[in-house]
Amino acid sequence: MIDLQTFILPNIDNGPRDVQTFTNMARSLVKKGVHSVVATPLFWEESDVTRHELILYASAANDWLEEALIPLRVLPGQLVPASPQLLKNYEKQKLLTLNHTDKYLLMSLPYHTLPTNLDSVLYDLQLQGIVPILQAPERHPVFQQHPDKLYDLVKKGFVTQLSAGSILGLNGKQARKSASTFIKHRLAHVIASGVDERTYWDYSLSKAYDVISDQYGTGQLYTFMENAEAVIEGMALEMEEPEAVKRGKIFKLWA
Repeated sequence: MIDLQTFILPNIDNGPRDVQTFTNMARSLVKKGVHSVVATPLFWEESDVTRHELILYASAANDWLEEALIPLRVLPGQLVPASPQLLKNYEKQKLLTLNHTDKYLLMSLPYHTLPTNLDSVLYDLQLQGIVPILQAPERHPVFQQHPDKLYDLVKKGFVTQLSAGSILGLNGKQARKSASTFIKHRLAHVIASGVDERTYWDYSLSKAYDVISDQYGTGQLYTFMENAEAVIEGMALEMEEPEAVKRGKIFKLWA
């Protein structure tokens, strides 16, 4: 398995606080079947950790893993909040795409609202050859109440990443229902865990994949897993034509 969103770099964001915890976390993920993870600390303007330093930290993490004989690969990335400064920060080389392939950028949205400039952010990124991946849209109240808004964004070129915890019901009933709706309507493209030092002992991605296989079949499971590999390789994803969520299904979502 490949996990596209983790907090695994020691002393960065929600990552482990020491190397021993880092190696314990890495061993645990390997036992769950993970061979590659993307480290995605949150980007913020005032951070002292630069894009270049994150690449170096990921390289150092891989050196520790190799020395400890742990077969896990850590790839550099970031979780980038949508903001008016996003394109400018990218052009200044402050932002890090997933596995620094200059292809996929993991993006978070402000809670309870959508930025008014989201379409222009998408357009500007597309001009740079960048594809934004929306983090956990099933947890966002706007998309929960108005799945048609997510449909519009996917039609325009956004990729979506569901949270493994939502599929398992760990993020609440509405997030679980929305995740199911988005999968059924081909509005979901990859799944990731957001694992950190507090949650690695009860790892969610492997369990979520089991649910996907049971409820949606092995074809859907392989699509999610192959898309995760395509992301870290900077390749095109397998994306079927999305289906709009009918109004009746919106009400059913909240039943």
